[in-house]
Amino acid sequence: LRSFFKENAVELFVSYYNSYVPESFVETTGTYVAKKCSVNDEIDALRHRATRALLERKDVVVVASVSCIYGLGLPAEYLDASTSIAVNNEVVLLELIERLEAMLYTRPDNADEMLRGNYQLSAANLFGSEETHILSLWPPHERFPARVELETQNDVTSIKSILSTNEAGGMAQLESLHIFPAKHHVIAEDRMEEACLKIEHEMKDRVRELTYIGKLVEAQRLQQRVVNDLLLLRETGFCPGAENYSRHFAGRDAGEPPDTLMDYMSMAGNGDWLLVVDESHVTLPQLK
Repeated sequence: LRSFFKENAVELFVSYYNSYVPESFVETTGTYVAKKCSVNDEIDALRHRATRALLERKDVVVVASVSCIYGLGLPAEYLDASTSIAVNNEVVLLELIERLEAMLYTRPDNADEMLRGNYQLSAANLFGSEETHILSLWPPHERFPARVELETQNDVTSIKSILSTNEAGGMAQLESLHIFPAKHHVIAEDRMEEACLKIEHEMKDRVRELTYIGKLVEAQRLQQRVVNDLLLLRETGFCPGAENYSRHFAGRDAGEPPDTLMDYMSMAGNGDWLLVVDESHVTLPQLK
């Protein structure tokens, strides 16, 4: 397809699961089998490249599977959370790190195990009032990490250089870098607590229903799972299976459809975009 659209951004958007076994309950033994899944990091990167391209360009072609109708965070929140940095710009280092963490970037436990969605900050040189820091950052849509050199003189910190690694292992100089969130399911901090309270309220209602009909094991399991998820959401802004709570993140009513890849396309193109559907027996009814 790229041979026909040589000047366009042609991206791929498919499921990123290598395997997926949903959580299940075995009635004969009264036990739960935990969800097991394996995510393909390279395919996840392709998904991020697709949404990044849609929000940066107007000439994007996305080849997508039925994954395009599944929930994909909130496009407006995803775009609002992004930030840009440029060479010679003055920054407040602590605020930059806080912004990265708000976009769900994390420090790796081991400095030698840098993965997509990670960042590292190290002090390179300290000379009196001059100080240099190196910020290593791996956006999820990039093939390799970026290296940002920050220089502090007389309490003023500015970006000295931005370097991008290429496939040959060399470094390319960038004038600027647009950083998108590490995950699609990102939500502003001021809305997180409101969403958590709604999740908690729905959990209590459901636990009450299950207890009333005698499904005590199910009620206990549900409460345990959601309470753990709420702890993670409040502490880190994310939890495994965050897409299950997307209705509360978006403030949607029960039964309303989630935002999908097509909402990213619609927002990016102001509603001016073309959908070509194959396998319409699967996808087309969902579009209505």
